[in-house]
Amino acid sequence: MQRIAKLGAAALIIAVAIVGCVDERQGDIGNRNIRQQQYKKDANGNWIIDKRFAVDQMNEMNRAGSNRLNSNNLIGAHQNYRMEMNSDVSEAVASIPGVRAAYVLLADHNSYCAITMEDRENVEPPTDVKRQAARIIKELHPQQDRVYVSSDPVFVDRMSMYMNEAQLKRPVQPYIAEFNAMVDRIFPVEAGIQ
Repeated sequence: MQRIAKLGAAALIIAVAIVGCVDERQGDIGNRNIRQQQYKKDANGNWIIDKRFAVDQMNEMNRAGSNRLNSNNLIGAHQNYRMEMNSDVSEAVASIPGVRAAYVLLADHNSYCAITMEDRENVEPPTDVKRQAARIIKELHPQQDRVYVSSDPVFVDRMSMYMNEAQLKRPVQPYIAEFNAMVDRIFPVEAGIQ
């Protein structure tokens, strides 16, 4: 009888152990305050995670009219969500007299053009060259609100790299955070040519 009681107790312990492993609440003693992540859409229709992964005071700058535009500071002040290098427009801008090379990136509502002048590198293009570049870009893509043009060496270097990636049929979209940080530094939002 004692042997049957021991076997019954052992079977009960094994059954409880197996059920305990299946129980979804296992381990919740140390995790009582963790909520399930909930997904929402921001003001622009992008999915955001309800719970922040880190305290980011700068995230408050990423708001427009009290709506969080993106939960991870990807878009910046220029509010670019997509980017596309355009070799046809780049060649058209490079045909302006005095321009050696041009790289044009089309974003959601803005265009960005890096220009290298023939006479000297790292010289900011004259205003008339900027206006000609903006006119060409807006003629080919009239939906663009503003055109930003610069010969900043960092800007030209990165735009050249993006164009090389695009010509190799590699996506440039993964560089969106880097690009937005760069244009926020180089161009004041209202400085573009309309």
